[in-house]
Amino acid sequence: MNPIAEEPTFTASLELRGVELPAANDFLRAYVGVDVSRGTFEMFFEVEAGGGAYNGYVKPLFHDLEFETANDDEKNILERAKEKVVSAVTAVLENNQEEQVATRAPFNGNFADNEVDIWSTIGTLFRNAFVQALRGGFER
Repeated sequence: MNPIAEEPTFTASLELRGVELPAANDFLRAYVGVDVSRGTFEMFFEVEAGGGAYNGYVKPLFHDLEFETANDDEKNILERAKEKVVSAVTAVLENNQEEQVATRAPFNGNFADNEVDIWSTIGTLFRNAFVQALRGGFER
């Protein structure tokens, strides 16, 4: 990091590992509308900035997901249907060898204009599911 640069100049890496998803069910219900009975989450994030621009990626990985929970009987029919849809989509996008759903979302831009490469993110999601599993860890 260069604190005296006219424009932000830095390199950053962030790693989050071993987050037990059932412990995050309050968050998942509030923001996604589902809860899980099993699964872990890890994320890797790297970004470099300099000369008024930045370039990086975020790589989320979900392992061993299971959506059946003890309180499913208390949910209304729409909540249960949504959970079944999320579970089905997850099953389709899961890499069976690694039992993970993962993607890599590259982003770049300058500090006035941002861009996330959605097509690359979707392509990586399907590549993880059907071709080759993404590996956890940093790429640089």
